[in-house]
Amino acid sequence: MIINIPKDVNRIITSLRQSGAKAYAVGGAVRDSILGRKINDWDVTTDFTADKVKEIFSDYRTVDTGIKHGTVTVIIDREPVEVTTFRIDGGYSDNRHPDTVTFTPRLEDDLERRDFTVNALAYNDSEGLIDLHGGLEDLKNGIIRCIGDPDRRFNEDGLRILRALRFASQLGFVIEENTAKSIVKNFALLGNISAERISKELFGLLGSQGAAKTIKEFPQVFSGILPELAPAFENSIDTAVQSLQKCDNIAEHRLAALIVIAGRTGDETLTGLKLSNAARNRIKTLVECAGIRLDTLNETAFLKKLGSLGKDASLDALSFLTSLYGTDRSVIEKAEKVFESGKCITVNQLAVSGKDITAFTGVTGKAVGDTLNALLDMVIENKTQNEKTALLNAAQTLDIRRNGND
Repeated sequence: MIINIPKDVNRIITSLRQSGAKAYAVGGAVRDSILGRKINDWDVTTDFTADKVKEIFSDYRTVDTGIKHGTVTVIIDREPVEVTTFRIDGGYSDNRHPDTVTFTPRLEDDLERRDFTVNALAYNDSEGLIDLHGGLEDLKNGIIRCIGDPDRRFNEDGLRILRALRFASQLGFVIEENTAKSIVKNFALLGNISAERISKELFGLLGSQGAAKTIKEFPQVFSGILPELAPAFENSIDTAVQSLQKCDNIAEHRLAALIVIAGRTGDETLTGLKLSNAARNRIKTLVECAGIRLDTLNETAFLKKLGSLGKDASLDALSFLTSLYGTDRSVIEKAEKVFESGKCITVNQLAVSGKDITAFTGVTGKAVGDTLNALLDMVIENKTQNEKTALLNAAQTLDIRRNGND
């Protein structure tokens, strides 16, 4: 089997080998190369220590990424490649990181410490594919299987539980029986993992093609990490699965769907997750729009909501709602036409400002905002034109207290 390794990665492997080292591309990149998937990062493993690697690549920029664990990043042509010394991991008292690391000259030792058979593949052009744990066969058969004893692997690193589910979901694989039993037995170990790591794996899983199937097979795991959504996983699993299958492969959409099914709010559910502000706000908006059924509002309420959300958030929410509820997608086209037309749907689009209102009517304070909002309603309902004189005349007819501080 021949794997096309990028030039910068091959240069690192070749340079190491010419210096007397053993060196291989290893892990996910090898796996994804065989599967024909897009590869984001390449990792190299070698029997040379990090100091020796830095010495060999002294003409290049290197970064001490994880020098304690034998990892140094070599940057060639602005491409970073992690190079890690063969190692044996000691105990894992925190269920996440090895207490000690022992460097070894044996590739066999290094591959044996890894999580799943499909991730324990090594390759270089001289020796070809090194497969000591049946990873290639599992790739062909679409199986995620722990190396050795699953209980031991998950107790070493509890995050491997979610990684197994993510791989199965992304690759469309099944989880081998003993590995699956161990996941159910040990999922409480995820309680020892940081919210940031949980969130990253969860989002990778939710945004993949097999998310619904994985959740249906392991509902107790998801109830454990998202207890607020337990009703969706335990009492409404069929509804949850059907809803996730309707949604696009977008993690925020799928998490929002689960929140809606569980009858929760975004604020309640997202507290325990470590998300970017953009992701958090996006999910909360989707849940809010599901609560008011943005796609079925009357004309005035619909246009005002489009104005308050803005174009991108509005179209995102409508896409989510039409998928979740199976409604006519013409509502998305309707919204697009509103934004393309430049129709007045926000106070900022009115032909008058707050200063104009105060100067013409004498109202101040909160009454100014109330007046502008009332004028916006009139424009949207075609009761007046969005023209300065017409708006000021309409403002005089409004029954709004002239002193905003009253």
